[in-house]
Amino acid sequence: MADREHIIRELQDTLDAAALRQKSAARHLENVVQAISSGNDGPDHLNQLLAASREYSAAQDGVTTALLRLNYVLGLTDAELD
Repeated sequence: MADREHIIRELQDTLDAAALRQKSAARHLENVVQAISSGNDGPDHLNQLLAASREYSAAQDGVTTALLRLNYVLGLTDAELD
């Protein structure tokens, strides 16, 4: 049983870290969009927007993957974990 709890705790920690990365990426994307819409876009605004969008997408994929892994393990019985 301790192994199961350890696995679940590790997966929850992974999910928490992924969620923090997603929130950070969302803030960064929002800041880039606000800078562009306020006229402070500069010559590299398209590249900044694309990079921030890719960063957010990758972070969201990380959350999804972590959540799927946690849900999978939570659905397993102790015997299936062995």
